Amino acid sequence: MSTGGLLPLAPNFPVYGGYQIPFATQIKQAVSIPVTGVGLIDSPTLAEHLLQTNQVDLVEIGRTLIREPNWLVHAAHVLHDHDFAPYNHSYERGTKGY
Repeated sequence: MSTGGLLPLAPNFPVYGGYQIPFATQIKQAVSIPVTGVGLIDSPTLAEHLLQTNQVDLVEIGRTLIREPNWLVHAAHVLHDHDFAPYNHSYERGTKGY
């Protein structure tokens, strides 16, 4: 569920991490299919919170992954997911410092 964001026009509502989630939550309450949420979901803890509180069924982090390709490694560290394994060892260089 997205309200747009492809035009050079500024939205007429506040923009913050997860700002489109209230729209997705309203849609989720009205339909019986999975609903995804978007909108500056850069924080692993925010993404996890949205899922754990059942506000959305899936979070989309497309632009976040463009800005930070190793976001999944970072998220696993922040969320203490000790079972996470990068696809291959080339990603281990990106885990240093987290």
